[in-house]
Amino acid sequence: MCCGGEILNIISAYAPQVGCTEEEKGNFWRDMGGVMQDLEEQVRVIVGADLNGHVGSENEAIGRVHGGHGIGERNPEGERVVDFSVSFDMAIVNTFFKKKREHIITYRSWGRCSQIDYFLYKRIKLMEVKNYKVISGDQVAPQHRLLCIDLGLKRERKAKAKGIRKTKWYKLVREGDKMREFKRRVLEDIDRGIDVQE
Repeated sequence: MCCGGEILNIISAYAPQVGCTEEEKGNFWRDMGGVMQDLEEQVRVIVGADLNGHVGSENEAIGRVHGGHGIGERNPEGERVVDFSVSFDMAIVNTFFKKKREHIITYRSWGRCSQIDYFLYKRIKLMEVKNYKVISGDQVAPQHRLLCIDLGLKRERKAKAKGIRKTKWYKLVREGDKMREFKRRVLEDIDRGIDVQE
């Protein structure tokens, strides 16, 4: 997707549920890894996904990718989310913003509440993420709540080549105050032995 002249790669995914086989889960994460490896390291990538895992609230030793603001305990599926994030230096955006519990929950079913939907964003560009929101009432599916992200993309600017300073001789075309001042300064510099070329 091109946004304001900047390219943003968006990956939407749905991880296998808890009841699926280990082979299905392994295949999913292997395929996700393949997609990420096909992208250049410096490009903007956002993963918006139902990853069916709990990353929990603890971020010991993984503070680079987990901000410490999740909920509950990490489960094996959540470990896969964290491992993927570490492997590709992706921040788990949902964990970098302190929110009320009600604004963290992305999934509700039969009285159970959890956080299984996530945004992952390249860690080196995390400063571009201004906020994320879980919007109550706007369900994408009956149990899932809508998850939004606010980005402030910073345009990559090329450094301007410094040119050679130029004398604006055209300003000295007519006899006037500027021309008289210029002549006076040049003659003074010559008298003092200063190189006029400097």
